[in-house]
Amino acid sequence: MSDAVLSVNHLSIGYGSRCVISDASFTIGKGELVGIIGCNGAGKSTLLKTIRGMLPKQSGEVLFFDKPMEEYTDRDLAREVAYLQQQVEVGFGYTGQDIVMAGRYPYLKWWERESEDDKRLALDCMEYTGTRELADKPVTEVSGGQKQRILLAKVLAQQTPVLFLDEPTTGLDMVYQEEIFRFARELALMG
Repeated sequence: MSDAVLSVNHLSIGYGSRCVISDASFTIGKGELVGIIGCNGAGKSTLLKTIRGMLPKQSGEVLFFDKPMEEYTDRDLAREVAYLQQQVEVGFGYTGQDIVMAGRYPYLKWWERESEDDKRLALDCMEYTGTRELADKPVTEVSGGQKQRILLAKVLAQQTPVLFLDEPTTGLDMVYQEEIFRFARELALMG
C-alpha cells in the first residue's frame, strides 16, 4: 500500500479518436496542492474530468488510494473526490444552503432527507468560506465571488479527501482569487 492519493499511469485522453493528452503519468500524495498549468484549450479541464470519471479515457489507468477508478461506484467515488467545475449554472430559487447541501447527497439514500448533522455541517462549511450570511439568499442574487465561495463550501461539505478545483478563480476579483487559493492551501495542509 502506497501513500498515493491519486496515481495516473500512461493516461491518454481526448474526444473520440482525437487525442488531447497522451501517455501522462504522475502521482499525488496526501497533503499536496497541485496546479495544472497550460494555455486555453490545452486539455486541463478534460484531464480533470477524465481523472474524475466524467469523461471516458482513451487508455491508461487512474487509481485513487491504490484502487482503480472503475472499481468505485459513482456514490463511492463521490465520497472520495469532489469536483468544482469551471462553470456552474444554478437554477432559479436555490439558496446558498440548498447548493451546499447538495454536497451531502453521496451520503444519503434516494429516499432520505438531510439530517440536522448534515445541515450543521453545511453551515459550518459556509462559515469557513465566509458565506454563512448567504444561507437563505437565492444564489441568483449573489455576486460572482460569493457564488464561487458557496460552490467551494459545497465541495467541502462533500467531505472528501480529494478536491478537484477547475479554474476556481475565473472571473473573480484579485481579493477573491487570493482567498480561494488561501482556502486551497489550508485544506491541503489539513489533509
